[in-house]
Amino acid sequence: MAREKPIQVIPTAEDEEFTIWLGARFSGGDEYATRIQVCQWINNQRGDVVSTYDTKPDAATDGKAKGKGRQRLTREKLVELSHKLRAAAQADCDALRRSTVYSVLAFNPLMGSDAYSRCLLRCTPKSALAVDVGAVVNEDSIMSTRLLVGLLANSEKNARWAQELAHNTMNEHAERDAVRIGELQKLIDDGVKRQAEFLAAQADRRVEEKKVDIEAADHAETRADQKAQREKTHATANILRHVAMEAVTGLGKIFPQLISLLAGGADPQKQLASPAPSTPGSSNRATPLSPLPVVPPEVVILSRFVDAVRREKLDDALWGKDESTPGIFTIPQVKCIADVRTGIAPVEKLDDLLPDSGAPESIRPSQMAEAVSVLLPHPAILSDVSTFLALRTEARKKKGGAA
Repeated sequence: MAREKPIQVIPTAEDEEFTIWLGARFSGGDEYATRIQVCQWINNQRGDVVSTYDTKPDAATDGKAKGKGRQRLTREKLVELSHKLRAAAQADCDALRRSTVYSVLAFNPLMGSDAYSRCLLRCTPKSALAVDVGAVVNEDSIMSTRLLVGLLANSEKNARWAQELAHNTMNEHAERDAVRIGELQKLIDDGVKRQAEFLAAQADRRVEEKKVDIEAADHAETRADQKAQREKTHATANILRHVAMEAVTGLGKIFPQLISLLAGGADPQKQLASPAPSTPGSSNRATPLSPLPVVPPEVVILSRFVDAVRREKLDDALWGKDESTPGIFTIPQVKCIADVRTGIAPVEKLDDLLPDSGAPESIRPSQMAEAVSVLLPHPAILSDVSTFLALRTEARKKKGGAA
């Protein structure tokens, strides 16, 4: 015996057009409604909210996932929802006791804060409350407390949904603003950092430029000092050369053969200096017999000449080291100079050093030529020799004329 197929019962909707509209709102896709709201429609404007139905996009209705986690409602669920919403509208119409048009609105936050679809329902009063305005209404026929509580709950749910929507919208804007503010702060920080680096680079460049200027000024000052030093050295050399030429000219008058001997190329004896030798049995320094009231200029110049010779270490070349190593001047000549300098002999004793004195201590032209060769690098010393010999020559001439 064959099993009979079960008979599938298809629920019948009171308003098939409204049910089809609800099915389109919950068919999945981008237009899936997250809220269905029934409100009064007065003069093409929304009135009081009568009922609200909220659903979640990921709520399971028939156990079959469709689309992006959104579930398609079954025929039974759609018919039940249409009856529920129409009953809420009818109850409100009965409370108003007049024919009223209601707007069923579909919302989806992804498509905006306003409704994206609408369906109009026309209702007429059917309960005992639907009487004329001037008629007397029985208190037993007043809208039940349950209906009023339901309307109040729907109103609170609608206010909560609007508050959540506003909160989510503000959070999204705050997050975007926070990102923009962070990027702007980063740009400001980068600008400040680059500005600081630029200012530091300018400061370093100014320091380097100042350093270069200081170095250039130092170099210029150094060059000026070197130039002044060269000019001073050149002038001093010219003066010393002039002094040396005058000294040699003066000595040439005293020693007529001196110029010819110097022109012949007599070699100077450049030796290290040492203290002047003294004769055996004599003292290096002797106390004069009596103090001279006035020191002759020849003695002053002679003392200065001897001190300069020792300072320049020309003792060995002029006086000699000892008897085995004589210098340019002989021992009698050195003794004459030493006796006059220390006051043992009078200043007239220097006349014996003149070339025409005929004394054993007279300086020969060859000796003077050698001495000039040694003293040429020291014009001051050579000038002192020429001066005191010239003084003695002049004094001798005056003495001869007086005689």
